[in-house]
Amino acid sequence: SQLRQEDNSLPGKTIWAHVTASEREELWRKTLGGFPYAPGASTSHDALIFKKKDQVCDELDVIVVSNKPGVCLGVFDSRLPIYTMLRFDTTGQGRLIEYERKRASPKKHVPAPPEAYAANKIKDRPLVLAQTDLAPRGPALKEALKATSIFGIEAPRLLKEVKELIARHKIAQKYHTVVSMATNLGTIDLVANFACSCRSVGLADALNSVLVFASDKQSADAIATMGLVSYHDKALGDLPSQAATTYGDFTFVRMMWLKVTAVYLVAANGFNVLFQDADNVWLKDPLVYFAHTADPMVDAFFMDDGARSMRYTPFYANSGFYFLRANDRVVFFYVSSSS
Repeated sequence: SQLRQEDNSLPGKTIWAHVTASEREELWRKTLGGFPYAPGASTSHDALIFKKKDQVCDELDVIVVSNKPGVCLGVFDSRLPIYTMLRFDTTGQGRLIEYERKRASPKKHVPAPPEAYAANKIKDRPLVLAQTDLAPRGPALKEALKATSIFGIEAPRLLKEVKELIARHKIAQKYHTVVSMATNLGTIDLVANFACSCRSVGLADALNSVLVFASDKQSADAIATMGLVSYHDKALGDLPSQAATTYGDFTFVRMMWLKVTAVYLVAANGFNVLFQDADNVWLKDPLVYFAHTADPMVDAFFMDDGARSMRYTPFYANSGFYFLRANDRVVFFYVSSSS
């Protein structure tokens, strides 16, 4: 990109040496090509590039900020690959705007406050934070213990039934892999959308590898009408039937338990498992990649969460789409991390 000759040196003790104005649309199309350019989104025709001392740009980290009056931009560097954007209110006590917005929203799940990440709080913590502020308490802890104890008692029977179900329907016939999903009545339309989208792009045969774990019998019966194999048992827990209202609310957290058991009951039976949330769609069969292209020495493949806060360190994995190979290491890892 041809940069305009408005190169200003930056004073002070900083690794940033120069700030350069670049033509905004050209920079946008070269760095944010996956997003449509919106010429009316900004009153500015230029973008700024900060360069470090005596260095060539091998990587360009792009930040899109609000253009409303009164918004300033602070640029910090870190030795860790953490790309986090925090919004502060500088008119008061430096409130974290994102936290204030979340605090005012009608969520049952309350995140750790900014004070939990103060320097005196995290200086002695390891890179992976324990998130003790989010640990279940009171009724939530008792409910979790109840669900896990019932599942632990019934696990041998559940494992046997799931293995027989997979064999009876030949679900793992392709690459010894099961595509596992979890749903309730609140997200049943998303399961239907996934099935329809596969058929619309010529992947109807790929649905033979799908096993949907349902929160209740009504959901399981509805899934069967879609031509998919489903499994439900009361030992999986007393799960909600409605869809979650917001990320992290009570229903969302409770359904996470079904997502855990849906993977364990497949992996512990010796099958590769590709777990995905119901809101995913396929453009081509991902099982082909894991069978023929992916490194066979790698046991687990996770999609990138996108979040770069300390809570998600060090791998930033997202549980909405991931693949686990069938071996004892995977089962041990999954049981250890899930407990």
